[in-house]
Amino acid sequence: YTYGKIQIPALTSVPRNTYDFNKLVRNGKYFQYKGTDVVTSKTGIDVSYHQREIDWEKVAADGIDFVMIRVGYRGYETGNVTIDSSFEQYINGASAAGLDVGVYFYSQALNVDEAKEEADAVIKAVSGYKISYPVVFD
Repeated sequence: YTYGKIQIPALTSVPRNTYDFNKLVRNGKYFQYKGTDVVTSKTGIDVSYHQREIDWEKVAADGIDFVMIRVGYRGYETGNVTIDSSFEQYINGASAAGLDVGVYFYSQALNVDEAKEEADAVIKAVSGYKISYPVVFD
């Protein structure tokens, strides 16, 4: 695979996707993957403070199964680790609405120490919350 001028070799140890895209069907405004008439996929959204106020009951009623919430990021200019200003509000609201919750951190770590700092910030931020989906470093 080529990304710009960088060639990235395929990872031969990682299995290739075996989805049959003929089984991807529209259910209202969302797509679902159906294997022999059974839905085998979930519908989710990703949010950060950019989405502002969210009515989590409406989100759940609209057929959303899970939400990936940005925990935080490392700033471009300062390099400081910052927790998303809406993280607590979003995780509390999504959880109260019965949505499954995962989180992500937008990483710009330049070395191992910075990556550890980001991981520690995520662990501290999510402790005490029920996280049922992955913790992702983006």
